[in-house]
Amino acid sequence: MVHLVNYDFQYDDAYALKKIVPTRDVRLRLASADWREAVVLTADSAPVRLPVRAQELVLPEVRIHAALALTKDEKAMAEILDLVVRQ
Repeated sequence: MVHLVNYDFQYDDAYALKKIVPTRDVRLRLASADWREAVVLTADSAPVRLPVRAQELVLPEVRIHAALALTKDEKAMAEILDLVVRQ
């Protein structure tokens, strides 16, 4: 599991959130060639599956927080997605 946090947001004088500036095309290089696929989990969108190619993957966007679950096979991916759906 990889957690990504984007600190590029702005508050007003009363500390109310004014603006979130998403970080785009976040590239990750993985130390192991065993990882085959990933799923991105965020609070404000459905899970998104991402392929791992040549030990790299690209997250299209991170708003405030994203959790990235890495899997080695389709069975593990199905288990992760099943857990997310039950939440």
